Amino acid sequence: MTLWKSSAYRDAIARASHLFRDQMGVPAERGAYWLDHVMKYGGGYMRSAGQEIPLYQFLLLDVVFFIVAALILRFDAESHAHRCSTGTGKRHSYPIPACEGIHLGL
Repeated sequence: MTLWKSSAYRDAIARASHLFRDQMGVPAERGAYWLDHVMKYGGGYMRSAGQEIPLYQFLLLDVVFFIVAALILRFDAESHAHRCSTGTGKRHSYPIPACEGIHLGL
């Protein structure tokens, strides 16, 4: 059975159309209603809470800095582990304390 011949599909579309069209009056009446409502009760409670957040949160800078810091720490840990396991990197005349006792079995 094709989609446009299906009664379930036709009924769902008719219901969605009815819900969409079932609005209060014409747009001018809706606008007048909301103007009266705001003048009577004030509109402070209808404002978005997003208008009060700081700029760094709006731009997600706190999230970006956290991700960058996590990547830097991971890169540093991996490079340190690589230096300890291979013995490469800066040559010291003394053993690196953080590398003593680390046996990766490579």
